[in-house]
Amino acid sequence: MKKTLFVHIGTPKTGTSAIQNYCSINNARIQATGTIYPNLGFEFPGIGITRHAHFLVNTIKNAEGKRDNAAEAELVNDGLERLMAGFEEYDKVVISDENLWNSTNFNDKKVNLLKSVCDEHDVDLKFIVYLRRQDVLIQSYWAQQVKEKMPLTFTEYIESGKYKFFKLDYYERLEKISAICGKESLIVRTYEKSQYYKGSITADFLHLLGIETDPSFQEPDHVVNPSLSGPVLEVKRILNKMEDYSQKGSFIIPLMNAYQNDHNEKTNYSGAEYFTPDMHRDFMAQYEESNRKTAQEYLGREDGILFYEEIEVPAIEDSPLSRYDMETMILVCGELLARQHDIVEGYKEKLKEKNDEIYHIKQDLQSAERNLHTTETKLNSMVAYYNQSFLKRGSLKVKKILSRK
Repeated sequence: MKKTLFVHIGTPKTGTSAIQNYCSINNARIQATGTIYPNLGFEFPGIGITRHAHFLVNTIKNAEGKRDNAAEAELVNDGLERLMAGFEEYDKVVISDENLWNSTNFNDKKVNLLKSVCDEHDVDLKFIVYLRRQDVLIQSYWAQQVKEKMPLTFTEYIESGKYKFFKLDYYERLEKISAICGKESLIVRTYEKSQYYKGSITADFLHLLGIETDPSFQEPDHVVNPSLSGPVLEVKRILNKMEDYSQKGSFIIPLMNAYQNDHNEKTNYSGAEYFTPDMHRDFMAQYEESNRKTAQEYLGREDGILFYEEIEVPAIEDSPLSRYDMETMILVCGELLARQHDIVEGYKEKLKEKNDEIYHIKQDLQSAERNLHTTETKLNSMVAYYNQSFLKRGSLKVKKILSRK
């Protein structure tokens, strides 16, 4: 059987973190099938260690802050060498990084290099990509940017055109890859629960690799990269205007995640709640033809329907952000402050316990020092006594000898 390299290229906001974490914690089970989700030994700042394909798009800067193309090329070659080494023991190797879909670094040249290396080692190259409705995806992506540091409202984000960084013309992106590797190299799936194998994104992904999941596969014990929504997201967006809150990984994020979880806020962006009707119509019109071609040419659907699930579109022109009154926003902030207070009090209690431990250790140490000092004094006295006795006996002995003479 010919060996196969599977490259999971995204898209972002399609359960990629869940897939990566699931493959990582179940790697022993996966390896038993002749497939490996390898740890290539690379670590990149701000990038999860389960995103093993990131070496293909990682940016390296020199001491002057400029792109170091030579160092980047060396990293890619090193990564590909480590990747191909996996085929010495396994028939299938799987790597993943959602940034490959959007990154300008994953260009024709990089795809060509990946294909040529696979051809050189007689390895089939397959790309796996999940596509999500552009309207719900861009809301989720905007929310992720707000969770990190962006202060723009959703309307401002769309009107500014910043959303176009995301490659939402799926057909165009797929065509660029297939022009190099062929359509048969692309495994295209839709990010809709009704279209997943067994109704599970992780079961669907492993099924593409020829692996059937069962209850013995371990499920993650927490949600990976949870989203924010509703008033707590709006609070974060406003706070992003302050530097302390606009840092990626800000201290307030764990508090907001806990708030979101406890209040069971809807975070999957299954509707078009942040769009107005006119904005939604204009936005989706951009991708009608692209979605139709994608469905027909990459999924073999003559009807040209890419997404089956219907979504709810607001019937009013009011911005959803204006629906949060001041009382709601203050209550959210109040709860966040209360949670922070509880955490601080918890640390204070732990600090008190540690200080008590330190106090008792100091007391024991002081007691030991006193005992040591007492013992040392006694020892010195004994030494002095024996020294004196020895000298006295020695002197008498000398006198006795001299008297004989």
